[in-house]
Amino acid sequence: MYPLAIILGVAVYRNDKGIANYALPLSIIGLIIAGYHTLLQKIPYLQQFEMCTTGVPCSKDYINWLGFITIPLLALIAFTIITISLIIVARSKK
Repeated sequence: MYPLAIILGVAVYRNDKGIANYALPLSIIGLIIAGYHTLLQKIPYLQQFEMCTTGVPCSKDYINWLGFITIPLLALIAFTIITISLIIVARSKK
């Protein structure tokens, strides 16, 4: 997510309409990872497929606002908004 903030900021500053060509793949990869992490936290059955075996577990809720808002869910929402925005920009360029 952090590289996207810099890339998108520079693209807005330069008024670059071709931003979707190089930012959309990063956004989709982030969307997939955030979706996996969200599912890992919310579905106990998937915890057997957890990649984090030592140290801090990926399935632990560090922030749990209103009983369902976690950091991976916030990242999933942010990547979804960025992806949809980039698709709109790519389609408006045509």
